[in-house]
Amino acid sequence: MYAAVSPHWIAWLVFASLVLQVICVSGEAVCPNYCSCSPIPENGDRFSGPASSMSVVECVIPNTISSLSAFSTLSLYPRLSVSRIIIRDQLSLSSIGLSDLTGFSELTHLEITNTNLSYIHVHSFERLKLKTLDLRSNRLTSITWEPFMYLYSLKELLLADNPLVCSNCQNNWLREPHQDLTLGTNLTCVHNETKTLMQSFVVDNCRVPSVNVTPKHLEIRDGESFNASCEVDGEPHPSLRWDVSRLVSPYQLVNVSKRQQIIMVQNASYKDTGLLECIVSSVAGWRAAEVNLTVKVAPKINRFWGPIKRFHYCIDLNVTALPTPNVTIYHNGTKELHYDARLDNVTINSHPTMRRYEVTTKARTPWQIFGCLMFLLPSHYDNGNYTLVVSNELGSDRKNISAIFFDGNVAIPDYPETGSPSSQDNRTRTINPPMSRGTPSYVYILAAVGAGILLIVLVLFGRKYYTKKRERFRNLGDGSATPFTSVACVLDAKRGEDRVDLVHMIPNPNYLARTDRRSGSTAINHISRENIRFIGELGEGAFGVVCLGQCEHLPGADGPTMVAIKTLKDASVGDARTDFEREAELLTNLQHKNIVAFYGVCTDHEPFFMVFEYMENGDLNNYLKSRGPDADCFTRNQALLPLTVKELLYIAKQIASGMVYMASQHFVHRDMATRNCLVGDRLIVKIADFGMSRDVYSTDYYRVGGHTMLPVRWMPPESIIYRTYSVESDVWSYGVVLWEIFEYGKQPWFGLSNHEVIEYIHNGILLDCPKGCPKEVYKIMLGSWQRQPTQRMLIKDLHDAISQLSDENTPMVDIVGRNTLV
Repeated sequence: MYAAVSPHWIAWLVFASLVLQVICVSGEAVCPNYCSCSPIPENGDRFSGPASSMSVVECVIPNTISSLSAFSTLSLYPRLSVSRIIIRDQLSLSSIGLSDLTGFSELTHLEITNTNLSYIHVHSFERLKLKTLDLRSNRLTSITWEPFMYLYSLKELLLADNPLVCSNCQNNWLREPHQDLTLGTNLTCVHNETKTLMQSFVVDNCRVPSVNVTPKHLEIRDGESFNASCEVDGEPHPSLRWDVSRLVSPYQLVNVSKRQQIIMVQNASYKDTGLLECIVSSVAGWRAAEVNLTVKVAPKINRFWGPIKRFHYCIDLNVTALPTPNVTIYHNGTKELHYDARLDNVTINSHPTMRRYEVTTKARTPWQIFGCLMFLLPSHYDNGNYTLVVSNELGSDRKNISAIFFDGNVAIPDYPETGSPSSQDNRTRTINPPMSRGTPSYVYILAAVGAGILLIVLVLFGRKYYTKKRERFRNLGDGSATPFTSVACVLDAKRGEDRVDLVHMIPNPNYLARTDRRSGSTAINHISRENIRFIGELGEGAFGVVCLGQCEHLPGADGPTMVAIKTLKDASVGDARTDFEREAELLTNLQHKNIVAFYGVCTDHEPFFMVFEYMENGDLNNYLKSRGPDADCFTRNQALLPLTVKELLYIAKQIASGMVYMASQHFVHRDMATRNCLVGDRLIVKIADFGMSRDVYSTDYYRVGGHTMLPVRWMPPESIIYRTYSVESDVWSYGVVLWEIFEYGKQPWFGLSNHEVIEYIHNGILLDCPKGCPKEVYKIMLGSWQRQPTQRMLIKDLHDAISQLSDENTPMVDIVGRNTLV
């Protein structure tokens, strides 16, 4: 006979297995041997902490490190933010290799002192943000300028007590003054075994190059040609090159002599405007000189159209011109706005409906103007013809559009004056006309008191009636009620208050699982960076930042489209580039009306972008809370009545539709929850998860092993215990999503800790039926929560059941214009 095992012991065993799996699978970063790793608190005191939060790595135990390759494992963890590395007394350390510091993008302080360091690769410090580099007391005999050429943030370079050879021309650059860079005081070098001041030693035939360009400033018109000359001098003879990476026009390079080269540009374009740089270098050092090039172009209106509804109504404009043009906008022939380029000043004429009329212009390049004429309070008075006129010294352009904000005019009744019939228009009117002598004053007093009492009674009765309505809705159904009890809606809120602010979405670390390439894959759409315009930041995660933006020229779009833009912070770190490409391929092949659309990638240069559909009402969890019976607690705006059962079923049906499609593509989501669904206009719901910060919903996740986050409240037993995922595990999660929907966004198992939730699920305890939830819906939940995956409802059957219930009770469109589906 086996002794009975306590449920508490079982829970602890489950917890232990999770911790062991995380330790074995996640591969948490470990501090290098014989080194100490610690964060730096804001007060500056140090304290020990896990490697995942390290900021300083110190290796000061003598002769324990022979190579910086010991740090290579740390660079594989993008979440690490190592800002300082200190290495002392390591006599076996002799070099800094090409890739020894790759991945330490946040490193600002590097100290390597009292070692046998004698060699530094010329590309060792690329992509670093070093501010201080301490290389004192090493074995450096020469140090070339090349590793430091692009360390723009470097403020202090310490090289004292190195046997630098005075006669070595490679060290000559250290004698030159450097702007914003301190080399320490009294830097010495060795000549004939004697130390001498570096500054006072002169090396024969070794001079830092000099460079001169002509002309230094050049202004021409679009389509004209020009020449620029670069002359160099120095010993040994320096090499010369023009940086032509910015030029879009054809050019030729002509060598006049060993010391002079001319660049000849044909039919220059306004896009060539900027700095044209000539760079010269030798072992003694390097210099650069610039031609400030301006290519003028007459104004051209690329776009002027609208209105477009974003956060506010907006008329877009996009103009190409150099110099910056004057901008004037007319409404029905009347000047409404004028921008004076010389004064950089905007003048807006007063208008009864445009008192909050604003204009924003942002020049992405010197020759472009992007504008948005925002109407914060538009009305039918703003309908009409708008004319845009732009002009500069080279010419002008104009364009007309017809803008309709509201169809038809609002009829305003013309009430006659009290006591002033039309036949008496010539009489003098007073603010308080005298009462007729034939009516005693007490009659008016009694009438006013009676009307006041009647008004109070009506208000009290209406409030009591409305309260009963809400209470009846909240107490609807305990599982025995008819499945679709009618709920009356009191339309007491404006449509504009339906909107919920965008919130951070949750990254799914397993999003790329089971992404086998399919032969029928759709080509990834590449979007030019010039077509993307950033508006604001939505959130930040380990990969980078997610921004709200606007994208032009998307397939099937008539004009600019609002988008969400996911950035890749550093494509060179670990497998970030590979994961980026795999995720893009996967998302390209997921095309369904209930999955957030993936528009494409931007890989012109780093940082890389992914561009997604923007859903204006934010995540479903927040939306449910704002439209639930407790909405007053979640919004400062006037709360709307709760969503009806019909609307909740309509939401559930759309999510199920998206899941059927994912299953048909052999895709397992692994993190199905209302927080990972987005809501658009007219109650359109789509599945999403493109990796924003977990901070907003951190309580929904169970932290294991320091950084692994598991959504245990949505996970089936096999996923919690064995970390296995399948379409069937997504079915379990969908049952929890149904529960969330009918509980208006409440957290599953609220009131219980994550550890208690694991114990409940392991012991077969299920969530209760939400109040007001139809029996048929709760049966679907129970069918999703069968312990054995093979016994759960098929995702297709689940969708069919929800669809049948939803189709029998289609949400009605609110013709008043103040509810969900308008």
